[in-house]
Amino acid sequence: MFNLTQLNMTQLNKIRYLWQALLSLSGALLILSSCEVDDFTEEVTNTISPTVAITLPTEDTVSAEVGFTIAAEFSDETPGLGLATYDILDSLGNVVLSNSYKLVGTSNSIEFELEPDTLAFGNYTFRATVTDTEGNFANTTKNFFAGPILRAQEEMYLFGSFNGGSIGLPMKIVDNYIWQVPVRLEASDNFRFANTTDDSNLNWGDSGCDDQSSESENSIDCGFEGNLLITFNDLDLSYEIIELESAFPEMYLVGSFDNWGAPPDLPMTLVEDFIWEIEHTFEDDHEFKFVTTPDFSNPGEDWGDVDCNGIGDQVDNNNIRAADCNYSGTRILQFNDKTLEYTVN
Repeated sequence: MFNLTQLNMTQLNKIRYLWQALLSLSGALLILSSCEVDDFTEEVTNTISPTVAITLPTEDTVSAEVGFTIAAEFSDETPGLGLATYDILDSLGNVVLSNSYKLVGTSNSIEFELEPDTLAFGNYTFRATVTDTEGNFANTTKNFFAGPILRAQEEMYLFGSFNGGSIGLPMKIVDNYIWQVPVRLEASDNFRFANTTDDSNLNWGDSGCDDQSSESENSIDCGFEGNLLITFNDLDLSYEIIELESAFPEMYLVGSFDNWGAPPDLPMTLVEDFIWEIEHTFEDDHEFKFVTTPDFSNPGEDWGDVDCNGIGDQVDNNNIRAADCNYSGTRILQFNDKTLEYTVN
């Protein structure tokens, strides 16, 4: 048996130094081992949860009456976005609307458009959830009230020389206090705003052409011309004139129902850049086309659709047949004179 009492001081010091060296080496090995484990663990679990942010058109109130859009921004540094889901819950927590979208990349945004009258008036919660490709997820919510649109007048009309001045052109409310109507004016035309279809109550004009109307003033006679979008604020009485872009100055609907352009003409209205619109009722045997002149006097400026694919073409025998394309009934037609795409709803 080894007896420490038999060792002299020099030997004891050597043993002590050796023991301290072993302890130091052991500690270094433990630290090194710990670093390797930590590095490995970080490599496996170094995923950052994705993020999502919600934006409402206004702070906490939207118009259910005219529809609205909710935007959501998604981001993820690594490994990348996977799936986005949104839910709209009523005040009782019931899901009234829900949808999912496949996402790609590390950042993405989606706009959720709600059509007019989709929601009843009331309090709701919008919940957006995003999941990345490794299953990490995040969600956030936004509370809002869906209510009626704000307006100072129940109805608004545009009166003027462009249509004889006796019948008002209905304006459409598109936002709080904001009314719009598309119209084609000649430079000699004048117009005013009124709150009744026969102009028997209140009306507003602008003799100074300064985009600010006042009650019972003269009509607006400022030389505006072309295909215009006229906007009127019924709260502050300001107005705006926007000139719309189009590939052609005019567009008509012609067909078998009017003997291919016989009077009265069926002019389409430019409602936004390049988009012409008209409402019409089709019978099963009706055929039609879009043309720039009702008498076909501009060669190459008429479009049909031989295969009902929603794109105007100029091949032979290309009349759009209501029965073949399932367009019978009262429809709203829109024609894009730049892309030649059209819709029938």
